[in-house]
Amino acid sequence: MDKKERAFITGGTGFLGQNLAPFLVERGYEVVCYVRKSSHTDILEKLGATLVYGDLGDEDALAQAMDGASVVFHLAACISALSKKQMMDINCHDTEVVARAAARQNPLPKFIYVSSLAAAGPSSFSRPHTEDDTPSPISNYGHSKLAAEEALRQFAPKLEITILRPGIIFGPHDHEVRKWLVAIKLSGIFFIPALRKYRFSFIHAEDMCDAMILAAERGERLPAQKSADHPGEGIYYVAHPQNLNYFEMGKIMGKAVGRKAFVLPVSVPTMWIAGLGGEIIGRIRRKPCALNRDKCREALAGSWTCSAQKAVEQLGFKNRRSLQEQFDDAASFLRECKIS
Repeated sequence: MDKKERAFITGGTGFLGQNLAPFLVERGYEVVCYVRKSSHTDILEKLGATLVYGDLGDEDALAQAMDGASVVFHLAACISALSKKQMMDINCHDTEVVARAAARQNPLPKFIYVSSLAAAGPSSFSRPHTEDDTPSPISNYGHSKLAAEEALRQFAPKLEITILRPGIIFGPHDHEVRKWLVAIKLSGIFFIPALRKYRFSFIHAEDMCDAMILAAERGERLPAQKSADHPGEGIYYVAHPQNLNYFEMGKIMGKAVGRKAFVLPVSVPTMWIAGLGGEIIGRIRRKPCALNRDKCREALAGSWTCSAQKAVEQLGFKNRRSLQEQFDDAASFLRECKIS
């Protein structure tokens, strides 16, 4: 591109944002990240990204920071909260504010929203979700992400909006899957929620970044009203085609950290007690705990799988490597960062 296009990212200091920003720079974009003053910005600063400090609830500040952007990547979200209201405020209300700020731009940017498979709810064991399936979230997190998707429709007549629903994202700077890898490395045990025949979709950060950029460049856009024939218009699932059960997960992650993993089921009552304990600790500390009843609800609900076939056909999306290679890469990153 002769003149650098400008990409605006919310959640730039988060796991996904720290992976997307370098991808965009490599492709010749000027990157602007909207961040909180309390965030660690070393990686973005070294990358040469422009940092704008502000709050996601400040529409005027957002609109000013977005000036000149050709694409907005809204990645900022909260996966754990002290209450359902707090979850809705961050994941739904703030998404509306970001979209309103984008709708004030001239020219208008494309708007890429990263939702979640949680917005659709669990899938059947034998059939991954496709975009035209009716969403049925079962957690506060899932309800908040679906509410954000629906809230974006009011801006669809004006903004070119595309929604991505990824499987479980992992890779460099990841915090959630990292815990599994570290636990297996230290103990040789892969703790799982009960002995259930569930399957899960994963996507590495490198593939997720490719999908976001492809969605911006050629993605189908969200209509203001759902079509009865194609209710998933403007939405894409993105995931690796290999869906894993718990034993396959343990084998792949164990190999990645150089240790055979023993799969140990945790009883359902123990999980609920641990989830409740996490909530109590979070309320005492006034900081959400990653283990809570909402996450237990998701873990025990069934399989979480989706098909990326629509993204493959329409966007040209493809996975770069095998899941084993990508988990090896995730484990290698932990070693380089001396995380154990």
